[in-house]
Amino acid sequence: DTGPAPGVRVRARELPGRLLHGRPDDARAALDRAIAKRPGWGAAWRQRGYAAAKPADAIADFSRAIALDGNDGDAYAARGRAWMQSQVPAKAIGDLDRALAIAEASGTDPATVAAWRAERAAARAAAGDFSAALDDLRSVAAARGTPDDHRNLASALASGGDWQSARDAYDRAIAAAPQAQWFGER
Repeated sequence: DTGPAPGVRVRARELPGRLLHGRPDDARAALDRAIAKRPGWGAAWRQRGYAAAKPADAIADFSRAIALDGNDGDAYAARGRAWMQSQVPAKAIGDLDRALAIAEASGTDPATVAAWRAERAAARAAAGDFSAALDDLRSVAAARGTPDDHRNLASALASGGDWQSARDAYDRAIAAAPQAQWFGER
């Protein structure tokens, strides 16, 4: 059976709170109990990965979730983040590519897609693929338009020597900010 065990669903709702309030060991222990009852429940493996203290443990849990549900975009994206923590950007890129493909096919909300693109941009930059990272950063800035998105794009453009585009992106960051971020910004 791949679903939660009877009675586990109610306790599973408590897991995000345990993680949020700095109690990942409690969350992991509760997930261990759920997995013992239903080892085929992919979502439990994914959630246990979020509670892992080490990237290698998270990767193992996310990999198990993916093996159980190959269309779990969240598990792919989370494993991509764990690969970045492990400083293996090439594997992070592959996982984030797959998460984005699943998101496109399933109609995942645009905010999630933009967040995953931003993470992929960081992985691409870490792997030395600055052109592809810039493509992602442009897409993220166009989709979300937050000051940080425009600042990240401006920084990447400046690093590549495209000063005019960097200045334009930085101007958009300033315009999008509700208030000045530091003295002299406005």
